Amino acid sequence: MAIKLGKPKHQGKTTLKDILDHPIWVNTYEEAGDYDEECIRPVVAASPKVSSELLRKYFSAIVTFQIEGADLYGQGMIAHHDRSRLHSLAVLKGRKWRSLPTIKGLKTPVTLLALPKISGKKNMRFVVHDLKAGVATSDG
Repeated sequence: MAIKLGKPKHQGKTTLKDILDHPIWVNTYEEAGDYDEECIRPVVAASPKVSSELLRKYFSAIVTFQIEGADLYGQGMIAHHDRSRLHSLAVLKGRKWRSLPTIKGLKTPVTLLALPKISGKKNMRFVVHDLKAGVATSDG
């Protein structure tokens, strides 16, 4: 099945509405044009999921998550070769993207709930044990 992508947007300018409407984004470095490496494109689908096909084609995907027990959302990257980890974690606080250590009151372990299905699994959970590392591992 073909993967449909939306319009490119600079990653730092994505909003909460953007990431909730489209919980999966990809980098399309090979595209020519006016877009730099900071531009990402949303996966457009009625029920978006991180599939093997998507990861084979783009090598990684940027996945939206919610921090369990908080009204905080962010994104992390999942790679084709390691679907048990999210890395390059960032949280959208107001209109600014922030690294985990800069979020006041956040204490480890932090559980991240992936919004889209990942490899057929719904509500996949990832746990951050070290805020500075910027990595979360799947708990199953």
